[in-house]
Amino acid sequence: QYGLPAPDDENLTAHAKQILTNDEEARKIYDLMLEEKITNYLKETVKLNEKTVSYDKFVEAAKAL
Repeated sequence: QYGLPAPDDENLTAHAKQILTNDEEARKIYDLMLEEKITNYLKETVKLNEKTVSYDKFVEAAKAL
């Protein structure tokens, strides 16, 4: 980072193990990875149909939800 040399594999692995021993940090990482996988899946499979609507029609449609 910013002029510092990259850490060697041994230090990087030790740091990763230390972070993952904390259940809260491990859960955060898991949640981020799951969110990324779901987002990528939806981007690949969901097709959007865009159409232009007036502001009033949009408000009407939003209220119907």
